[in-house]
Order: sequence, then C-alpha cells, then structure tokens
Amino acid sequence: MTFLFAAFLILQTAAPSGSLSGTVILKDTAMQTPLASVRVELFGGPGLPLVVRTDSLGRFAFGNLPPGSYHLHVSKDSFIRQEFARRAAINIRPGEAHKPLL
Repeated sequence: MTFLFAAFLILQTAAPSGSLSGTVILKDTAMQTPLASVRVELFGGPGLPLVVRTDSLGRFAFGNLPPGSYHLHVSKDSFIRQEFARRAAINIRPGEAHKPLL
C-alpha cells in the first residue's frame, strides 16, 4: 500500500531557536483524514535525528530547534516512507516569519 502523506507545517522562530509542527493526513481524501501514531523524524541539525509520534489527531511538534536546514521523514506500518522537503530543506531562521507549508 502506498503511503499517502500530506503535512501542514507551521514554522515559528524566535532567536535563537525555533519550532516545527504540523499534521499528517491521508493524501487525496476529501475529509483530510488525520493519521495517528505516525513516526516523524527530523534530520539535519545538531543532536539529530529527533523522533516523535503523531497524536490521535495526526499532530506532531518539535521545539527548541537551532536555526538551520532540516528534512522531515514520516513512516507508518503498511505505508511507504515519505520525505518532506526532498527538493528543498525546511529552513529555520531566527526573527523570520514562516508561512505554513504543504
């Protein structure tokens, strides 16, 4: 079964750290069904990778991230592992507002 993935990410920064949060949902579903217990891995910064699991509403969050470039991988049993920001890294910069990413 193909891993259907979409993530809404909100990047917030405040010197000298930032945060990254979002929601994992089934792709191509009319109701945007959230996926619970998805493994979300953050790569790219010091002390990484960091790993969290989504809650019952598909939400995840990483806090106290130093400025830098990051990549996000998501995986769940019976789905194909997906990478968010494959073509371009997620950049966290102090003092810069970020729009939600899809």
